[in-house]
Amino acid sequence: MVATHLDYFAIMGPKNARVMAQMGLPYCFGGGDFCGKGGPLYSPKVFHDLMLPRLQIISEGCKAAGVHHLFATDGNVWPVADDLMGASGITGFYELDRQYMPMRDVHAKFPHLTLLGGIRSEVLHTGTVQDCIEETRTALEDAKEMNCCVIGCSNQIVAGTPAENIWAMMETLHAERDVS
Repeated sequence: MVATHLDYFAIMGPKNARVMAQMGLPYCFGGGDFCGKGGPLYSPKVFHDLMLPRLQIISEGCKAAGVHHLFATDGNVWPVADDLMGASGITGFYELDRQYMPMRDVHAKFPHLTLLGGIRSEVLHTGTVQDCIEETRTALEDAKEMNCCVIGCSNQIVAGTPAENIWAMMETLHAERDVS
């Protein structure tokens, strides 16, 4: 049943990529949260056998259409990173959480990927204003050095996140942008 469900995405993904290209939209965002702090919620073998072949089809369809294929999940992706970030053919990865997938380490192993994220949503949610400024600056420093990253919140800004923390992130991003 899972394979049949994933087959649907492998059929629709390339079709969607062609339509997106015709509309002038250069990015195909996909993925889904399947990793947590301890790694994937299912085994690397299941990922390799079920997900990888379908992701390769979608990536090829995106490439043929001239659209970038970006994939998202947060958490510890390392147990499936070679398949997901290497063999699948994706061109970008988002929801990058520095706690589990440090930007420098991901870029060192997969230099072809554009990375999005780097500012931990947990820090935005539970940290101080100063924590958020430091988190944002650290992510920006990494991104400037590697020149492969789009910096932002790793996953989502959850309900109850203090507004002053969000503003601290945004003001730091804008201030650093103006310095560069």
